[in-house]
Amino acid sequence: MHHYVGTWTCTGCEIEQPSEKATVTFTLDSGLLREWIVLPPQGRMKNPYSISAAFSYDSKNDRFSQAGPHNVSESWVSYAKPWNGDTEEWTDHQNSAGKLGRSQIACTGHDTYLYPGIRVGRR
Repeated sequence: MHHYVGTWTCTGCEIEQPSEKATVTFTLDSGLLREWIVLPPQGRMKNPYSISAAFSYDSKNDRFSQAGPHNVSESWVSYAKPWNGDTEEWTDHQNSAGKLGRSQIACTGHDTYLYPGIRVGRR
């Protein structure tokens, strides 16, 4: 988890929409990786969007766990096995929307990652 510590930039968008830019900051303290995503109003957005999440490694089950809220009254808990090659797959255990899902992250370079529709790179 040490690799993620620092500030990253994030660009992404819905299909046929202009790219939106966010800042992602990770800190690591006592085995807990904390993430803050801040997306200021831009494009058609009227309000800022932010996420606060925490990650930890569950050695008993050999997986990472993640939990957090958004500032739009959403929350989730999800799990992922350690990276398999260049991909990592997160599976929802619970979320406030009530519809569980999966998301896959691909490592596209030493300091770049691709989420569905979003590119993240170290600043």
